[in-house]
Amino acid sequence: MAIWVVGSSKINLGQNAGQTNQGDSAVAIGNVAGYTNQGVNAVAIGKAAGATSQPANSIVINASGIALNGSAAGFY
Repeated sequence: MAIWVVGSSKINLGQNAGQTNQGDSAVAIGNVAGYTNQGVNAVAIGKAAGATSQPANSIVINASGIALNGSAAGFY
């Protein structure tokens, strides 16, 4: 399911992307990317990228298909 609400500060593309507690200005692209508790200004790209508690101001790019979560602001 793709969700893009005009005027929203959040972007979700993919099944269950940005599902729960997605922070403002966060981007989640991919199946379960940024699934729960994605931080403010966080970017998650790929299946299960930043799936659980992705920190604010972090970028997670995942091509493994296995959940990859950052631990602090930065790039993973």
